[in-house]
Amino acid sequence: MATVLAMAPRVLILDEPTTGLDYPQQRGMLELLVRLRAAGTTVIVITHSPWVVVEYAERALLMREGALVFDGPLDTLLGDEALLRSAAFEAPPAARVAYALGIQARTVDELAQALGAER
Repeated sequence: MATVLAMAPRVLILDEPTTGLDYPQQRGMLELLVRLRAAGTTVIVITHSPWVVVEYAERALLMREGALVFDGPLDTLLGDEALLRSAAFEAPPAARVAYALGIQARTVDELAQALGAER
């Protein structure tokens, strides 16, 4: 990773960047990608980890049987349960509960904050 970053790429494409890392290392890797994106690097992550998608993606492309079936904002994708099921993608529990309650929240913290704000 360091060798690639030393070249200062404008676009960075990573396939399963959290594989083989423990949880703190996964968070560290993903926060590095957030900083790179904030600095102007286009970051494309290919992953099967729903929590990574839900917590870090702004835009999602969803594939089913090798074909692109969705390209757009993550919140739009998470709101389409039929499409998610058709591609065997299951959002993390907090996001599923939030959408079932009509709340736009992706993480446990966001869900708790939203529920607290409604009381």
